[in-house]
Amino acid sequence: MIDRADNAVNIIEIKYYNELYRLTKNDAANITQKVNSFTNKTNTKKTIYVTLISPHGAIKNEHYLSVISNELVAKDLMAK
Repeated sequence: MIDRADNAVNIIEIKYYNELYRLTKNDAANITQKVNSFTNKTNTKKTIYVTLISPHGAIKNEHYLSVISNELVAKDLMAK
């Protein structure tokens, strides 16, 4: 989690796969539950963004599009 000064919070979801990650309906429901739990327990009014970090990225299917706000892949983290 990254609590930002601009009234936003990034919740980080990290997945390791040797290929493109495919979010399932169950994965999306699990992420939504995490976000709702965080919001309820912290009473935050900040905007919540879910950031996915994975080695090769993810397939942009309906489940991905419903919950993921930002994505980082390994090369983004290793850039000079």
